[in-house]
Amino acid sequence: MDLEFIGFYRKVSNLIVDTDDGTGSGNTITANSTNAVRVHGFSVVGSASMTSAVAASLGYTYTTSEQGNQLAGGYSSLPGLPSNRVNSSVDVHPARTPVGATLSVFWVGEIFDNASGFGRVPSGKYTVVDLAGRYFLDPRRRHRLNVRLENLFDETYATGHGRAFTDTGATPYLTSTLGVPRTFHVSYTFAY
Repeated sequence: MDLEFIGFYRKVSNLIVDTDDGTGSGNTITANSTNAVRVHGFSVVGSASMTSAVAASLGYTYTTSEQGNQLAGGYSSLPGLPSNRVNSSVDVHPARTPVGATLSVFWVGEIFDNASGFGRVPSGKYTVVDLAGRYFLDPRRRHRLNVRLENLFDETYATGHGRAFTDTGATPYLTSTLGVPRTFHVSYTFAY
């Protein structure tokens, strides 16, 4: 069993942020901030071989950011940065058969974005599950066929928000950047 603890601290300067455009409309413009933003947190990651053919991992990350209310249109933390994330996986890899499989789960806690004219917009709080399999085409395991079903349960989730305008009338509306829908991948790998 392996257990890893990671702490991190970073000071970011010249960050591009949203600032009030001065019109009183609630709209913002982007500008370089003269202030520094501090991002810090920790990760805990554990992994273990349950048997000779099954391994599992579990990780948790906590992140926070701090700066005065000059950041992101008056917010005190970086928009789009989740405070809590969990990822886990189980991998089955029997040595005597030419197949293997991996189940991965990724959870993201609450996120807030800053959309100009709309203010603070919540997102996050989603779980994505991926399922992958592999088949070795030769006894030396040099040729491998891989399949993966990304977003197994076809979870609809937003990874970010923004503002756009209608073609006629220039009325602003909120946009969402959606995460990857259920997607099937096939690939071939040659190891030499």
